[in-house]
Amino acid sequence: MNDVRQAIRQAVQAMPTPIADPERVRRTVDRRKTRRRITAGGVAFLVAAAGLVLVVSALRSPSSMGPAGLGESELSPTPKDNGDGVCTP
Repeated sequence: MNDVRQAIRQAVQAMPTPIADPERVRRTVDRRKTRRRITAGGVAFLVAAAGLVLVVSALRSPSSMGPAGLGESELSPTPKDNGDGVCTP
């Protein structure tokens, strides 16, 4: 019976372990976590910056936006009504 136990122990010890170096695996996992956090932080920063740019551009006054573009025209003055039913510009 001892021969069988010894043979089984030798066979089990000879089998490759799924994780040969658990410290190396832990370091690899830690590096990947750090990279993911840095990437997530960068993406969050870019989204926040884009949102800030949109809010600031929406809150700017129309007079500070510069001259009218090609498709835009200035409003024409409204005609005056003298009370006689005839509108004059």
